[in-house]
Amino acid sequence: MPAPSHAPQGPSRGAGRPRSLRVLSLDGGGVKGYSTLLILKRIFEALTPEDGKSPEPKPCDVFDLIVGTSTGGLIAIMLGRLHMSIDECLREYEKTSAVVFGNPVAQNPIGKLFKKVATGSFYDVALLEGAIRDLLVQRGRSADELFWEEDPQCRVMVCVTRSITSKVDVIRNYTSRHPTQQNYKCAIWEAAAATAAAPMFFRSVTLKTGEEWVDGAMRRNNPINEAMNEVNRESERGWEGRAIGCTVSIGTGVAQVREVSNSAGALVKSVVKIMTDSEDVADAFLGSSFGQQLERSHRYFRFNVPQGLQALKLDEWRETKRMNAFTMEYLSKYETGKSVVTCAKSLLDPDAAIPVVTRKLTLRGSPCVNFIDRAAYTNVLKDFFWTYVGDTSQIFVLWGLGGVGKTQLALKLADTMSQRVSVIWIRADQSNNFKLDYSKTRDYLEHHPGDWLLILDNADDMTAILVTTRDPRFQGDFGAPDDGMNVVPMDDEQSVKLLLKLIPARLQNGDDEESERATELVDLLGNLPLAIAQAAANIIDQQVSLSEYAAAFREATDKFEALKAATHDRRTRDPRNAVQSVALTWQISFERLEQSSPLSVTLLGYLACLHWDSVPRDLLRQFPEFAALSDIEFRNVLARLMQLSLVEEYAVDDWPQLRMHPMTHEYAWKRTKEDPAAFITGCFRLLGAIFPLVSGEDDNTWQLCSYLASHAMRVVGLAQSLALQSESQPGLMHVLALYLNAFGNVHVACQMASEALEMAEHFWPDQPSLLNNFRWTKIQCFTNAQRFEESLVDIDTWAETADLTLDADADVAGSSASVPRLSGQKRAALNQKYSALKELRRFDEAHLLSKQLEPPTEGTENEWTAMALITKHNSAHALHRGGRSREARVVVDEVLRNVRGPDGELRVNRREYLAFLNLKADLLLRGGDGTGDMNEGLALFKQVYDEQIATTGVVDSDTWIAANNVVNTLADAPDAFPDSAQTSARIFVEMLTACAAPGMKQLRNQDSGKFQRHVRVFLIHFDEFFRTGRVPAAESDRLLHLRETLMNKFLLQTDVTVFVETFSVHNTRGVHLQQRGRAAEAEICHRDAMKGLVEWGAMGADRPPVPGLNSAKDYEETVATYHYNIMLAIARQGRLEHARAYREENKRSLEFAETCWGPLEVRMQTDEMDKLVHAEAQKRLLDGDVPSDDPEGWWMQHDVHLSRSKMRYGVLKVPKAGENMVVVVDDKEINNASVQEERELEKQQQERRLVADGGNG
Repeated sequence: MPAPSHAPQGPSRGAGRPRSLRVLSLDGGGVKGYSTLLILKRIFEALTPEDGKSPEPKPCDVFDLIVGTSTGGLIAIMLGRLHMSIDECLREYEKTSAVVFGNPVAQNPIGKLFKKVATGSFYDVALLEGAIRDLLVQRGRSADELFWEEDPQCRVMVCVTRSITSKVDVIRNYTSRHPTQQNYKCAIWEAAAATAAAPMFFRSVTLKTGEEWVDGAMRRNNPINEAMNEVNRESERGWEGRAIGCTVSIGTGVAQVREVSNSAGALVKSVVKIMTDSEDVADAFLGSSFGQQLERSHRYFRFNVPQGLQALKLDEWRETKRMNAFTMEYLSKYETGKSVVTCAKSLLDPDAAIPVVTRKLTLRGSPCVNFIDRAAYTNVLKDFFWTYVGDTSQIFVLWGLGGVGKTQLALKLADTMSQRVSVIWIRADQSNNFKLDYSKTRDYLEHHPGDWLLILDNADDMTAILVTTRDPRFQGDFGAPDDGMNVVPMDDEQSVKLLLKLIPARLQNGDDEESERATELVDLLGNLPLAIAQAAANIIDQQVSLSEYAAAFREATDKFEALKAATHDRRTRDPRNAVQSVALTWQISFERLEQSSPLSVTLLGYLACLHWDSVPRDLLRQFPEFAALSDIEFRNVLARLMQLSLVEEYAVDDWPQLRMHPMTHEYAWKRTKEDPAAFITGCFRLLGAIFPLVSGEDDNTWQLCSYLASHAMRVVGLAQSLALQSESQPGLMHVLALYLNAFGNVHVACQMASEALEMAEHFWPDQPSLLNNFRWTKIQCFTNAQRFEESLVDIDTWAETADLTLDADADVAGSSASVPRLSGQKRAALNQKYSALKELRRFDEAHLLSKQLEPPTEGTENEWTAMALITKHNSAHALHRGGRSREARVVVDEVLRNVRGPDGELRVNRREYLAFLNLKADLLLRGGDGTGDMNEGLALFKQVYDEQIATTGVVDSDTWIAANNVVNTLADAPDAFPDSAQTSARIFVEMLTACAAPGMKQLRNQDSGKFQRHVRVFLIHFDEFFRTGRVPAAESDRLLHLRETLMNKFLLQTDVTVFVETFSVHNTRGVHLQQRGRAAEAEICHRDAMKGLVEWGAMGADRPPVPGLNSAKDYEETVATYHYNIMLAIARQGRLEHARAYREENKRSLEFAETCWGPLEVRMQTDEMDKLVHAEAQKRLLDGDVPSDDPEGWWMQHDVHLSRSKMRYGVLKVPKAGENMVVVVDDKEINNASVQEERELEKQQQERRLVADGGNG
């Protein structure tokens, strides 16, 4: 059976080394030490993560002590003292073996034996010494570097035998302070030669200090006992309190002794016998009580190749292939592989194997059965408690919101530590529990001294010691400032994993939609573990599917009613995992709060009525209960909430703000709901008094509005749900509607303004002037929402209630005092009605109304006042839109003739004058009677644009209107204006560059509905200009980057915007890239477009609207178009077979698309023809064939192909006199579509109302 291949992940558990010791013992065996390294290599491969990112660790970084004999001693020195990797050691081992054993003193066996008798050795030990010295120099060390080191991380000990007495001794790279041990001073090469000086093979080695040594294997070929003795000696001095965590012993093969009859053979046999004790020693050690204890606890591992190596002699250095084969066969065995993996795990976490009998004072238990590991906490706890070495106690604080998982993390630590120390659990949630457990703890510790772990759970009073608490003060007070963690809710991945783990498979569908529902549910639960467990319990209790429960929970007005079933873990005996609920958990905190700080409860009531996040701390100070408090007194009120982790404080730009967990916030509201009127009314009064009135596009109060809007929406929503009404409500709803209208949330603004007006009519029916203010806001909202028909009703009511009083300027020279004048409100109402009628295309009514609005000043010197000019302009506008452009032109011309007074100054402001010019230009261009001058009309549009961009810039919506007027005119009739592409490009570059200018930042007026609409129109024009390839290639990347800046800085990323960006930009970009021959990049863009489209489609009924995707048919056709673009991009990379496979995978969609845009094979043939035509055209130019307009000539006959190929391969080059040109066409650059095809495609797309491109890249 093959060996297991899985490996533990990661070479080390934490930043520090483990507390327990890791020991490596290496047998002697001549060249067969090569097998030792192969085995060690396999173990370290199992230590290394499989992600391929982390390097294999070095043995010196893993083991605390490496002990070796003979060849094992050499390996120990290379790995531990020279810090070599295993691979480096393998290479050097082969090299050294060849040098030493490849140069015997005599070359034939008989000669070797007689030479040995005469000289005492088969091989020259000087060669070994020289090889070690050369190795040191190669590694940048001194050839005579000392073996001893100061405080080495990895200790190395090699076994030697004293030549005279045959007494076993050791040489260390560290100083032993045990009174029985001698420390020898020698060089690295001396230590290596001393441990390897096997009798018959090498002569003895004499150190410079006079000691004479031979191979340590003479007496201790397996040095396991020496290694264990050394650990015991050093545990008294240097390794105090550090137990053995993992011991690895590696042999060099089971020895075999053959019968030898002659006297020379007897001599050889006596030498070979030095190896026969290795397994005997191993068996004896494993049979000892200490060895059994280590083996049972997975702290001792013995590896040795049982068959094959015994036939090899100590000096057969050429047999590495045989050694490799026998060793690999051994490692491939299942039991060996299992031991390798277990050994690797023990090396990774040696502390885990330390057995300590657990003497439980209270029921220790374990985490709940469905515990989800949260490595961010468990790893820190494990490192803190396991790697610690010292005499002082350890204190660590876990603090956080109730239900966030503190107790479960403590239970997990207790379960992990229980095999090492006694675990004592004290319940500190109630005083009687604490007293009982504390008394038992004191008695226990008196009778059971030793290591222990004390966990104090739910200690929330300063008089108690705690480990898990809701009070953050204990970190830095009871525990050290750095010894603690704030336990926060899980992340989305952990939360979903926990939820799915708790729910039976039969209540899960397992599809993508359910996965989205699960993510939505845990988000609503604020990723709180206990709340997630309760949700799962309710799913099981109600026997509904996860999707059904998630949908119901989203709509539930009382979230805690939906969590009424508590969570039960009946598979554990631990009472801490029995019945649990978030409501019960927080009830304890609230009850304590009511007893200790009533004002904190009041503050919590107000917080419950506001949004759970971004609550300005200064806002809370304004409530009447806290207004008279000093800063310190208010801080104490707030601190009590923070001490129970009910509220978190943070700062944004040095502005203190508060937040609550959404589920805690919901629970606070549930308790406040018993008497909510006072809190809600207080919030209405305060917010209504400070919420700014958004007056116009130059208003700079939008930042304060943005902070307060979510809180105002929350208060309004709560009041509506409880059917509460007060006189403080209409005012806040009125200003909130104005803000929402300005920021583009017009549908909610309409609802808010309607309810505000209705409520105002209830409270103040006899104040028409006040009511008209509310009515005006409602009209503004309905107008912005394009609900003109509905707005007319309120406009008429407004006009009827406005007095027909004289204007302030009624007494002017030459005017008739008997002519009534419209009041300001009346005029404003009729102007609004005029605009609504115009939008409803009721132009005749609009024109009549505009005449009514004209001031009665004809025949006087005040006939052409600003009001008169504007009114006449409006009348002309209505005539033009009503199809009466000839009459409109007469009025506009009259207005422009009189727009300046006798002094030459304008009688209207500059903005109104530019509006007059815009209408004049539109009449010239689109008058419909054929008498207009298109060049003059375009010139006027350009004049307006140039002035707008220079004066008001891109922060003004009129600048965007002016830009749109120019580029739209050029797009409608490109052939009429020779420089249309250059002019459009200039405007796009100017506008986009201005958006990205240094210091440009988003202002409130950029978020108005009007501003947003015209920016989006501009983007439509830009995308069309870009798609048709009219942007210079050198500018394309920069303009796309600028477009993204515009999207991020000026355009609200809400509703349709995000999806238009996903669908339109990615797809348009892909088409452009295909046109330019960059098919691989195009494929990425098209796939991104498809991903966004599918995500939008998966939203179902909740998805935001997207222009052009108004039905299932629209959606299916867009999907087909996107598939077609992906298929073309694949094929144009030379991957035609992949493209065909893609077509087969999406057969249904692509069958439709190919009927519209052409079969794949036909498009590829067209591409090939484009390439050939481009090459032929360039050749003709080289031959002097100048293009002509002859319809029968070659150039006109191939015009379509040339249009496409020039975009792909570049403009055809006309050679200069005497210039030689070579035409090279790269087959990989074949991509394009003709301009004619694009225009035809655009026409078809408009018919289908698709925001897509039909594969024309």
